[in-house]
Amino acid sequence: MRDYDRIIIVCYPMYAGGNFLINSLSLSDQCVLRDAKLAQQQIESGFDVSAKLEYLHSSLESTRYRKTWNDLGLGCYQLFGFTNSEYLTEYHEILEKQFNLVISRLIKQKKYLFIVAHNIPMVNAYRKFWINSRVIFFTRYTQFIQSRFNKHIPPNLLQYWNDIKGADYPNDPPLNNEDFLRLPGWLQKELVEDFGGEIFRRFAYFDVRAQLFDKNVVDYQTNLGSMALTWDVNASYEASEDQFLLNLHKCANWVGLKIEAKDQDLIDYRRDWLYTISQADAPA
Repeated sequence: MRDYDRIIIVCYPMYAGGNFLINSLSLSDQCVLRDAKLAQQQIESGFDVSAKLEYLHSSLESTRYRKTWNDLGLGCYQLFGFTNSEYLTEYHEILEKQFNLVISRLIKQKKYLFIVAHNIPMVNAYRKFWINSRVIFFTRYTQFIQSRFNKHIPPNLLQYWNDIKGADYPNDPPLNNEDFLRLPGWLQKELVEDFGGEIFRRFAYFDVRAQLFDKNVVDYQTNLGSMALTWDVNASYEASEDQFLLNLHKCANWVGLKIEAKDQDLIDYRRDWLYTISQADAPA
């Protein structure tokens, strides 16, 4: 089991659109959506690409109605049957017994399986178990994430701002250093001198985390060589639809699968997803 060579780890910072990439790649008979019941349905009664697309669009519609994001009900836990932190165990023999029964059937049918990581330590943990797994690393994601935070202010930052702001403060807080420098001089001075510059700690975390993530990815990818691939977020989600399709099919070729969905279906799904995350209360 552990030497299975069709495990793909997708490593990306939260809110960078990793689930969207996984769902797009899963529009193939060689993959399943990350839910054990749907996977079982695909094996037994042919939950085909059309059914997958219908599920994704229907789930996006429900998300817009609720205005909260839940990854469309899909994820590692829903497919494999346990939380990803279980991979940190020292006893892989025990972990092997915790998988949903459908996983062994998917392996026998040589389906590609995707696992999410948000940092390098989790990639290490996965690869200690799945010794032949490969990794997709996200790059150039900062602009995409920041554009989403412009619509979705991090709750801890918003709470802090509401606690300190005066009647003449802007309604929304600055989200980063660039936003801070655009504030009136008197307000910058007040935030630094009267409130001890606490605002910087509230939004500096993302910048520091991004720098550390990028450095770790570069080092790790060098060691992996052809076992790793990069996914350029700006060139896939911020660029043209044609460029997105080009990148997606290149990624699918590297994985070793053929996406059966038509290009227009992929474009429609991308449009629906981008619109939905602009409406939901929390980024996907």
